Amino acid sequence: MKNHKMTIPTEFIFIRHGQSHANSQNILQGQSDSGLDQTGRRQAELLALRLQQQPPFDFIYSSDLKRAHETAKYITEKIGGEIILSSELREWNFGDLQGLQHDELLHKYPDIMRSLYKTGAPVNIPNGESRDEMECRCQGFIETLACRHPGKRLLLVTHGGTLRAIFRRIVAAPKSDCLQPSVANASYSSCVFTAEQKWQLTCWNDVSHLNTIQVDSEMKY
Repeated sequence: MKNHKMTIPTEFIFIRHGQSHANSQNILQGQSDSGLDQTGRRQAELLALRLQQQPPFDFIYSSDLKRAHETAKYITEKIGGEIILSSELREWNFGDLQGLQHDELLHKYPDIMRSLYKTGAPVNIPNGESRDEMECRCQGFIETLACRHPGKRLLLVTHGGTLRAIFRRIVAAPKSDCLQPSVANASYSSCVFTAEQKWQLTCWNDVSHLNTIQVDSEMKY
């Protein structure tokens, strides 16, 4: 990262979108465009109430996929602000796997599913992004934002796979640890980029604002 003088940290708040129709049906979404279901909309409302109690954000970024954008709109209805849409915050592009249910994926693509959910081994996604391509996109974007908005407070609404890639950049985790950590729908996470240009994780996968909502989905992406 280029040197950039700043005296106060840049704060990032990360939100995974609320539960989508595809999530509730155990469909692998990737970059397909499923909107929020009733549970997801309620999650977004509760999340917005939590964020309403916090200091204002200088910038609000969201993936341009519907489920993230809808979540961001629920938030800005409560806290105000303009949503900046970015394709850089999209979920992993799973190519031919997108739109298939979990059981069908296990049958058609057992090696890929084993990599995604168990081993983390390198794997080729037919007509999609490699893990390295996805991580370069997501990690490069937060590096860009840290340089673009020094000392500001940023809200990013995005996806599970995207957030795991960002987490690995923040904590310098090995690529083999790609399945960790868990990232629940409508979860709240945060980090700072310090004046010394170091990443510090401050919160991860907090869902205390959702304690009245039960969800049941096997899909992490």
